[in-house]
Amino acid sequence: RLTLKFSHSPSLIFPLSHLNVLVNNELAATIPLSAETAGGAERTINIDPKLFVEYNQIGLQLIAHYTMDCEDPVHTTLWSIVDNRSTLELDTQLLPRVRDLNLLPQPFFDARDSRRVTLPFVFADTPSIDELDAAGVVASWFGALADYRGARFPVYVNHLPPGHGVVFINGNKGLSDLGLPPDSAPARVQLIPNPQSPGFLLLVVRGANGEGLKTAARALALGTQALAGEQTTIQQFQPPADRKPYDAPRWIPTDRPVQFGELTRAVNLESSGLYPDVIRMPFHAPPDLFTWRGKGMKLDLNYRYTPAIGAKSTLNVNINNQFIEAIPLAHVGDEGPAEQRIRLPFVSGVESVNHATVYVPEYKFSSDNTLQFQYYFERKKEGACKDVILDNLRGSIDEDSTIDLTAFPHYAALPELSLFANGGFPFSRLADLSQTAIVLPEQVNPEEIEAYLTVMGRLGNATGYPASRFKLGRAADAGSFGDRDIIVLGAADNQPLIQSWASSMPLSIGNGVTTLKVMGPLGRLRARWQDRDVMGAMDHAGKVILEAGRSLGAIMSFESPLSSNRTVVVLTAGDSKRLAAVTNLFNEPGKAQFVRGDLVLFNGDQVNNYLMGDQYHVGHLPFLMQLRWWFSRQPVVLLFLSALVGLVLAAVLYRLLRKMAAARKHSGH
Repeated sequence: RLTLKFSHSPSLIFPLSHLNVLVNNELAATIPLSAETAGGAERTINIDPKLFVEYNQIGLQLIAHYTMDCEDPVHTTLWSIVDNRSTLELDTQLLPRVRDLNLLPQPFFDARDSRRVTLPFVFADTPSIDELDAAGVVASWFGALADYRGARFPVYVNHLPPGHGVVFINGNKGLSDLGLPPDSAPARVQLIPNPQSPGFLLLVVRGANGEGLKTAARALALGTQALAGEQTTIQQFQPPADRKPYDAPRWIPTDRPVQFGELTRAVNLESSGLYPDVIRMPFHAPPDLFTWRGKGMKLDLNYRYTPAIGAKSTLNVNINNQFIEAIPLAHVGDEGPAEQRIRLPFVSGVESVNHATVYVPEYKFSSDNTLQFQYYFERKKEGACKDVILDNLRGSIDEDSTIDLTAFPHYAALPELSLFANGGFPFSRLADLSQTAIVLPEQVNPEEIEAYLTVMGRLGNATGYPASRFKLGRAADAGSFGDRDIIVLGAADNQPLIQSWASSMPLSIGNGVTTLKVMGPLGRLRARWQDRDVMGAMDHAGKVILEAGRSLGAIMSFESPLSSNRTVVVLTAGDSKRLAAVTNLFNEPGKAQFVRGDLVLFNGDQVNNYLMGDQYHVGHLPFLMQLRWWFSRQPVVLLFLSALVGLVLAAVLYRLLRKMAAARKHSGH
């Protein structure tokens, strides 16, 4: 049942005007328009279920006339508005689920559902480090699948959730509710009905021991296509080769131009109509591109269109809803030979494809982007009774058009939490997280487990690849993670590293006391030189801390105390429930955009960011660019060197001129 709320122009000839409702381009109903419906009306339409397919579109077509005489097809009286409170109701009956691992990730993830993925994870009791490792791998896999939707993973300990869920079993300690028999298989993945929710399934990941469980999780995330039937025993799992830096499937390559056809289908690069829809092409770039003083991201565009009539027709190029450039479209003149007027870009042998090069300024793009192209065709007014609109206007962008990021090296100033929030950097530099370690509390509660799974889902989302080579440990294991970037998770009073590394952090929390790190005189002088108001930031942060109390949440980043040029990100809060809210922030773009600097404080819905400490750089710049960049940040040194060079040149010229004067004097004698 489609309940449609709409209004329309009161100036129509109602016997000739109506609204067609289309379902997948099939006519479902025709709604007559009248004076009574002009100010607002509601109609309920029963839709034949046979019109529905896997992916569906509901279309509305307005047929409207305002005069019996000659009409202007784009007259201002021809309008209708559909209320966004219109609804579609579906009466459904749940069909028996087919238990076949070959159908994964369905029904646990449905690509047709645009809502956030919410998938419960179930443990028999407080999970061990091996069970948490396996759960992190699976969470990163579902996070990668979720893409723009985001994902959260509610945690259930020793009881089953309603609906679908993923169950982790280490050895033969299982949930009594499941009724699963003992299993001696080293690693197994299976589908079973959920006894608490008829018609729903549980995905069971189990191993004879911790290593077997981790093997089953990795086989599920990395080798799903090899699974089949209700259950599969993993006798031997060969992990894929190590990932290389910056080869995340979700990121476009930066070592070569990338064709549009690699990023989307050709049908998505076409539009039609008098007012063509926007052509959208999303893409993701590595977060650490160094764009300083470059020409911008290069777009080589090949495009086609039907003949434009006027000189005002353009192809507008935008990125992330920001205007970049309007490309004028060549148009057919009113005068000239007939063959010149009818030559079409589609047909002409030489001019079949139009080309333009556009540079996108570096401040207009980031790690997550959407290129937008929109054709604007000028309409020629022929006069009364002569205007006819033909549905022949088409525009497209060719698949061999390219995005070129090769001019930008990988070089970034850290700590910078915006890189972590937007692209999981620096942990996502290697898509399998092979240089990442995650430190959890000794005794984790469900809220902390959910926070950990949310972060793993976000990292998988950033790269588009399951995290399979990270190291997971407790605070006592941190000493062995010196060669890795580290994520520290836990409530303030439950994570020992927050106390152990307090001297390296911009903020320390523990025993109910929150303390900001006081910067020394040299640090304050350096911050003033860098035009950073550290004292003002500390005053503001102090007020936020006092207001928040135990509900304070924090994200911090700093250089690892174990190794230089390695990064630590700490996610913590006054209590575990608040920690889960902190990590869920990454699924809320409206709030995540304010995560930047090296310290972020959360008080209620307020997100406050600060840059308290010094930054260091990771990556590599070409020598000349590195030299220019260094001097741009050292104006005093540049001034001193300029003066020194001037003195040296003056001395050389002085000696040369003295020698020339002496020579002239000698020749004069």
